[in-house]
Amino acid sequence: MPIQPIPVRLKNDPVAEEAINRNIREIVDEVNRGWKPRRTTVADAAYTVLATDQYIGITSITASRTMTLPLANQAGDGKILVFTDESGSVSATVTVILDGNGSETINGSTTYVMNAARESTVIRCNGTSWFVIASFGE
Repeated sequence: MPIQPIPVRLKNDPVAEEAINRNIREIVDEVNRGWKPRRTTVADAAYTVLATDQYIGITSITASRTMTLPLANQAGDGKILVFTDESGSVSATVTVILDGNGSETINGSTTYVMNAARESTVIRCNGTSWFVIASFGE
């Protein structure tokens, strides 16, 4: 039985609401087509993400760490990466920093910071830049 997305409702921002719901539908569609991301674990270290990576699980972290994204043109349009604090140790002072390769951007900035325990962030590439399509934590 396929997974059904639960729509998000935002007061006073129908454009953001539609964008969020479109991104949720994309992820749910991938899962329903059988997408099972390959897990790469990172234990308390910086990491250079490979174009072949899919799911990066941060299994321990004691200081802020940087995850450098692959070149967008090598990752390609449609590439999805998932980053998850599996340790529950990410906080406002111990963060995971997603870093666009060189001057490449994530939502228009060169970095995106994960700062909540058990946070998961899903990003998608369009071939030239990266975009956060979902992020949630405790």
